[in-house]
Amino acid sequence: MLKLISFALCLLFIGMLTTRCEPDYIKSNNAINFNSDTLFFDTIIAQLGSTTNGQLRLKNSSKQNTDNISLRLVGGAESNFLLNVNGLSDVLFESISLREKDSIFILVQVKPNRNSSFNGIQTITDSIIIESGSYTEKVVLSCPAIFADIKSGEVTDNVWGSNKFILIENDVTIPANHTLTIEPGCRVHFYNQKSLTVEGSLQAIGSCENPIYFRGYRYDDLIETINYNKVPKQWGRIHLKSASSNNKIENAIIINAETGIQIGEPGEIGTMLQLSHTLMVYNGEANLLGYNSEIKLTNCLLANSNQQIVIFGGKIDLMHCTIANYYEWDRSNEVSITLNDIDSLKTNYILGISKIQNSIVYGPYNEELAYPSDNISNHFEISSSIVKSNTASSGFINKNPLFESLKYYDYNFQLMEDSPAINAGTILENNGPLYDLNCVLRDVMPDIGAYEFKKKATL
Repeated sequence: MLKLISFALCLLFIGMLTTRCEPDYIKSNNAINFNSDTLFFDTIIAQLGSTTNGQLRLKNSSKQNTDNISLRLVGGAESNFLLNVNGLSDVLFESISLREKDSIFILVQVKPNRNSSFNGIQTITDSIIIESGSYTEKVVLSCPAIFADIKSGEVTDNVWGSNKFILIENDVTIPANHTLTIEPGCRVHFYNQKSLTVEGSLQAIGSCENPIYFRGYRYDDLIETINYNKVPKQWGRIHLKSASSNNKIENAIIINAETGIQIGEPGEIGTMLQLSHTLMVYNGEANLLGYNSEIKLTNCLLANSNQQIVIFGGKIDLMHCTIANYYEWDRSNEVSITLNDIDSLKTNYILGISKIQNSIVYGPYNEELAYPSDNISNHFEISSSIVKSNTASSGFINKNPLFESLKYYDYNFQLMEDSPAINAGTILENNGPLYDLNCVLRDVMPDIGAYEFKKKATL
């Protein structure tokens, strides 16, 4: 018992010594500072605010405990930013305490801004002021923000103007007998899984130097080396319904959807689409999905999706296209082009003869074409093209086109100098596209695929 009392007294004495050794808290400390004097954010859609928080570390690098530290946003309640300290959000925090050599994390959020009529990009700024007694320090906050026109529901005859920013916040439908015209440089952003459905007509005509963009709304990084523009399935699709007509997409970039473009619906009659000078990549399930439709692709690149082209009935016509069947998000993706005469519900479809002219269809499989019968000529008419296939035919070359790069997330489907596609194309009846996908004038002896080879200049 005596030993137990002695042990307890010893612990009490040690505790008293420990308490007496702890320094008092001071009111002013010039060793209180942030780990950075500026916090930069990735580009955001202003109406949505930031999807992730910026992070600062508030440090006490001295040997003195410090209290009554205050943090405030210069913009106060009108600021476009919000601070979060220990799970609480506000524009002002007082009486923060920091032990010696300790630190806490301050999270910074960009608030949604729906009050501006401005359309374009502005940089949102503010500053955080830290005060410890007479000592003050400032951190600058800076965020590029896209102020977009918000679209939802039915949109009748409408023009989305040149270089405008659009946010499809909820599904948008163009009803029958109405036309949506999208002008060069317009950037159409889609919120989570939202889609553009066309029952009337879509005329999206960009220019070679100023294409139209269809993409998700996130501009930040998934991880340090992968931006969200290469992350599939961020929005739904462009759906051209069977009853729609006069649909044309030219000089466009369509990225990171679940399905890039769907033409028609299962079992319905179908429609037509002219797609030219367009890049479609990282559209998760498929770049192009068609039902009983006639689809003409000129000077297009389709790549980096689980399936590049899938049609049920109808036909496709490829002219100077590159269909590159590479998809780093799933190692078991399907072949480049699949033609179906029946679907999973046992609905039958009639296939026409699809044409592949001056085009590349290539990927990791020995056979990159899938079609119902054993005879390729029942389904394809191929000329002056590079096609990865086991089927013997005089219409195409079965050689590696030698793309510039097949590195994950850094693909480049332009041609290397010794590519068999160079000068291997033929002059088409209508002379084909005068310019390639990079706006480069094609030679008299055109190259196969969407890109005309140009030798790099040497110093």
